[in-house]
Amino acid sequence: MGQLNGPSPEFPPLFILSGPREIGKTTFLKMLIDQTRHLNIQTAGVLSPALNENGQKIGIDLIELRTGNIKHLATLRQTESEGVLTDRWAFSEEVMDWGNQVLARSIPCQLLIVDELGPIELERGQGWQNGITALSSNQFQAAVVVIRLELIEKALALWPQANYLVIKQRNELELAKFREMILAAV
Repeated sequence: MGQLNGPSPEFPPLFILSGPREIGKTTFLKMLIDQTRHLNIQTAGVLSPALNENGQKIGIDLIELRTGNIKHLATLRQTESEGVLTDRWAFSEEVMDWGNQVLARSIPCQLLIVDELGPIELERGQGWQNGITALSSNQFQAAVVVIRLELIEKALALWPQANYLVIKQRNELELAKFREMILAAV
């Protein structure tokens, strides 16, 4: 577990969730979202679940949390891939734009979720800039953002008041405690 700041009168709680690739960050968020729906907590933002084939991650979808709308966000990068490219993925420009629009209209809300902000946003200044704006707006009771381990310092420069959890292994007890901490903040 990373730093846990006390309540701040200036900022609503912002939680950074991080960990190695495919450790279960999105699965954690799915469970959190299920709990928020059960508790009638107004949750907005985006979730980026993996598309798997034969146990291999081959793509990424994008789900708008308010409506449940789903679009195909990314595929494994090939030599001829087009769109917004990273070393591993080819992101659909159209779906990236849609996700950015979703994030712009996600606030105000009780719980804001942004899965995830990566090098496209935090190093290139592209992609889901509206996610950064929404997280900086304080127009939520609590927020959770997924950030890669190598980008935590950049995220903390933007949000020094943030609490963060680094998932090192799938420890259900620790994850349940973190979900409860987030729900208590809403």
